[in-house]
Formats: sequence, structure tokens, C-alpha cells
Amino acid sequence: MPPHSKRRGASPLMSAMGNRVGALRENFISDQSNLNHSFEVSTDDLEPDENQPRKRFTQHSLEELGNSLQLHGQLTPLLVRPKEGQRGKWIIVAGERRWRAARLSGLQTLLAIEKSTDHEIASLIENIQREDLTPLEEAKAISEICEQQKWSQREAAKQLGRAVSDINGVIGILRLPEDFLNRVLNSEHALSRNLLIELARVPEGATKTRLLEMALEGTLSISEIRRANLSLADDRKVSQGEKRDKSSAVSVPSAKNMNRITIALKEMTPDTLDKSQKTALRALGKAIEDFFIEYPVQEE
Repeated sequence: MPPHSKRRGASPLMSAMGNRVGALRENFISDQSNLNHSFEVSTDDLEPDENQPRKRFTQHSLEELGNSLQLHGQLTPLLVRPKEGQRGKWIIVAGERRWRAARLSGLQTLLAIEKSTDHEIASLIENIQREDLTPLEEAKAISEICEQQKWSQREAAKQLGRAVSDINGVIGILRLPEDFLNRVLNSEHALSRNLLIELARVPEGATKTRLLEMALEGTLSISEIRRANLSLADDRKVSQGEKRDKSSAVSVPSAKNMNRITIALKEMTPDTLDKSQKTALRALGKAIEDFFIEYPVQEE
């Protein structure tokens, strides 16, 4: 019977290779990551997300980006997710503009990374952070992500790294009349983000209607909106003051209450009244006497 062979440990070479693989895994692959490694994908196998907030792409900017891709290559991979039910097809989570520019310049493939979780959030946030979004696209994107994730505006500000007042102002743009917003999309005059935010703060009425038309004509400034708002605020103060004056006026007692006073007077005797009540009663009698002198009341 052959003697039992003694189990040997790993050779120094295998140990070194194992350590090296472990180090590479630690440096490049994280168990906690929801991103995979980049891979090449045909531009024909990519398609945009229908829910992408960004809808407008100018031909000139796409041509410039396409030229950059040709000269310098693709610096940032697209984020994609598998298209449900179609193997090898991908939906663009972030990077639609790069894909459009690549197709325009004739590039056949692009680098992409599969985003396996929360692709809606990734797409919306990536687009919200872009500087070339229109104010209306930005407002719709922020509103959509708040609705999808059940975020308050405070939580949205935290997630996007922005001030709460900034988020409130941008979302407020959507309170402007729908007809006006549709006309903004096709207006010859680009309306700034801040101008739209200020317009949304103007109360409904004739003044706001006039300001909206001026905005579409390109003749409105932010300072003019603020002056109009101050003027409206002053008008509201005057109106509220008039209401307070009317409400503070002395109301005439009803006939029923006057009858109650008459009955109470008939039941009074001097010994049932203290000094302050006697003073008030004399003042009441004098006021009644003066009233009938100035306004004689005839029996009907």
C-alpha cells in the first residue's frame, strides 16, 4: 500500500497570483456597486428613453459634439439598461445627446455601462444637472422625479445638492398657464429661467396677462415684473385696510337686543347698580336723547 502523500501548500507563484487577482478585484470590482464594466455597443442597438425630459436637440450642437467625438473619442460612456423582451437591445438612461451626435458623425459603436438599478433616477438627475436644459425642461424633470420618488421639495433639494428656494422657484414655472408655456417653446425670444420664475409669482389677473404677452414679445425685464408685483401688493394692502375699516365700524343693535335693554331698564333700581353702571346708564340716556334731537323719529 503506497504511503499517504503529504498535502502541499500553494506554490509561491500561485500565492502571488492569487494575491494579485484579489488586489485587482478589490480595486476594480465592488460588490456594492450597481454599475458594470463598460462595453462596446452598436449605435443601431441603442434607442432613447421615451420618458427622457430633454426633448430638443439643436443640429448645430450635435454637429459640434460629433466632430469632438471624431477628434478626441468618447470620453464618457453612456448609461444604458436592457430593453425588455429584446436581447441585445438597450435603452439609453443617460447620454442620448452623445448617441445622436455619434450617429450624425457616422460612428458605428459607442462605449456604454449597464445601469441595473434606479435607471429612472439616474436618467432624470443626469439631465437635470445639464446646463443646456431649457427652464421648462428642467422644471418638468424635477417635478417628475419628485412625483416618482415621492420626494418633498426639501428632499429633492438635498438629493440634487441645491437650495430649497431654487427647487421651489423652478417647479413654480409649471404653474404658469399651459397655453403660455406652449408658446414659450416656439417663441423667437428665449425666456430666461429667472424671468419665468418671477412671472410665476405674479398673482392671476389683468396685470399678469399683460406681463405674459410682454414676455413673449421679448420686451419684459425682471425688474419690471418685480415693480408690478410691488404695485399689486400695495393695492392688496389698501383693499385689506378698507375691509378692516368696514369690519371695525360699530354695528347697530338689532330690534331684539334693543327690546332686551328696554326690559332690563324697567327692572333696574338705583340700589342694584354700582357707580360704573350708573355712569354708563347716564351716558346711554344722553346718547339716546341726542339721537332723537338730531334725528327725530316719527311714528309709522
